[in-house]
Amino acid sequence: MEILVGISLLVLGAGLGFTLMSGARSVLKDRTQSVSANYLADEGARAAKSILLGNWSSVGDGTHGLLYSDGIWSFSGSQDVQDVFTRTIQVTSIDENKKEAVARVSWMADQGRGVSVEYPTVVTNWSEVLGGGGGAGGGGGSGGGGTSGEDVCGIVSGNWSRPRVIASVDLGSGRSGTDIAYRNQLLYVSSVASTASKKDFSIFDVSSSTYPRLLGEVDTGGGINEFVINGNYVYAVSSDNSKEFVVIDVSSSTNPLMIASKDLDGGADGNSVAYYGGYAIVGRPHSSSKELVVLNVTSSTSPVVSNEVHISDSVLNIYAFQEKLYYSYYDVTDDIGIRSLASLPSIPFLGSWDVGEDDIGSFFAESSSAFSLGGVFGELAYYGNGSSDDSFSLFDSFDADGEVNDLIASGDYIFLATSDASSEFQVVNKNNPSSLSLLGFLNLPQEATGITCADNKIFLSLRSNDSVRIIGPE
Repeated sequence: MEILVGISLLVLGAGLGFTLMSGARSVLKDRTQSVSANYLADEGARAAKSILLGNWSSVGDGTHGLLYSDGIWSFSGSQDVQDVFTRTIQVTSIDENKKEAVARVSWMADQGRGVSVEYPTVVTNWSEVLGGGGGAGGGGGSGGGGTSGEDVCGIVSGNWSRPRVIASVDLGSGRSGTDIAYRNQLLYVSSVASTASKKDFSIFDVSSSTYPRLLGEVDTGGGINEFVINGNYVYAVSSDNSKEFVVIDVSSSTNPLMIASKDLDGGADGNSVAYYGGYAIVGRPHSSSKELVVLNVTSSTSPVVSNEVHISDSVLNIYAFQEKLYYSYYDVTDDIGIRSLASLPSIPFLGSWDVGEDDIGSFFAESSSAFSLGGVFGELAYYGNGSSDDSFSLFDSFDADGEVNDLIASGDYIFLATSDASSEFQVVNKNNPSSLSLLGFLNLPQEATGITCADNKIFLSLRSNDSVRIIGPE
């Protein structure tokens, strides 16, 4: 009898052990498959965004599969299969210039359970919204170009009170970063160098944000202070007195080429540049004969000066947004001038705007009724648009303790690139527009010169050979 009881207990224990082991394997398998499915869905949403931006008019609503070939994503069929996973991209038009793409990954889990995950993204055809103006990095600064913060950055989430560095890039000895822009998983970085023979424009693949990969570089000969991208061309301004304006062809990310340059009247540098509707607008110091220069770049290989405007003061920065040009300048009465871009190359004066004692070095417009302004002497101001071109109301201001070189806003946050020695990167909370507050910051090796954002990450250029930081939330 005792032998029978012992055998029964042994069999029961073995069965229980087998059940527990099987359950553990099932849980582990489910978790592994879930991680893989989320990766494929995220990859699908990013690929769909890239395809739509490059082929807006030819992609119709419906269900698509994905194909990756020779480094390029395309739609193929109605689904693609990766191991046990089936992936689909559902494209739906929201309006003429907005589409939603939902990446859905489904698979069969243990015991025949059907499981799926979805990653939605909304894509805007900004080249049509802006009438051909403002590409990535456009509008007088790396974050600008007339696009709104949420659409540039994507949905900003996570704990931005504790930002962290995801990756960094060293451009090489003697080079300092000046500006930065992001487009379709490519990062564009400009620089100045200790010698004219060093490269001053670089392109990186940041599809893996933790491992940026250099694709191509070019030397324009004089360093680049700022640039704007539109289509396959970069329009940049330089301190080289023989070519203050240059054009770079970036149709090949591995082989960018300087295809044109322009010697502007006088010996003053090019401080800032914006693009709108086939024209590049350059802002220059007061020592030039004309401080605003409008160039026709319809033929990018042969830019032509089409208009010049005398401001009587140095133009610090310019920003193109919704058929208007905003430019900051030194003036005892007003800090910002506003001109129309509706009838280029003519840029008639619309009004001016006094923002107080600080001179404005950076702009960002979230919409026609919300502007962030960065001051040369450390002030951040958040404004709403009034009833006319010279009527704006101050929501609040914030002391950044250093020059605000560039900024970008998205959701509840304004992200700053500053010269403050202990907090070159700052995150300002604007959830309550009338009470701006510092949410988080990072102490970096040198001052931050340019800023842009995408996919819940911030990209910074630094005045250092260790020139790029990719930053995310905790």
